[in-house]
Amino acid sequence: MLNFHAYRVGDVVEFDGTGEVVDKASPHGEVDVEGYAECLCCHKDYWIIIHMENDRITHVDVNRAKGPLIPDDLRTPEGKQLKWIDGIGWTEDA
Repeated sequence: MLNFHAYRVGDVVEFDGTGEVVDKASPHGEVDVEGYAECLCCHKDYWIIIHMENDRITHVDVNRAKGPLIPDDLRTPEGKQLKWIDGIGWTEDA
């Protein structure tokens, strides 16, 4: 599994030994892994497929077949994720 680091195309990825690999590594060290990302503008989350060669990110594609982890109804109109507070319910305040 990838740690919650900010990676860019060209970076070498640090693995912790667990997680989902989308494809097996080729003889040339090419592998696709699943990742999770959040838009810096609207804060909506989405899944990505990270294409790597010898642990270096070569390119990234959005996984359109997989929906977001945080549904839109648990966000403010500005995209901020709501928090659950016992006795109050879903709220912007943490």
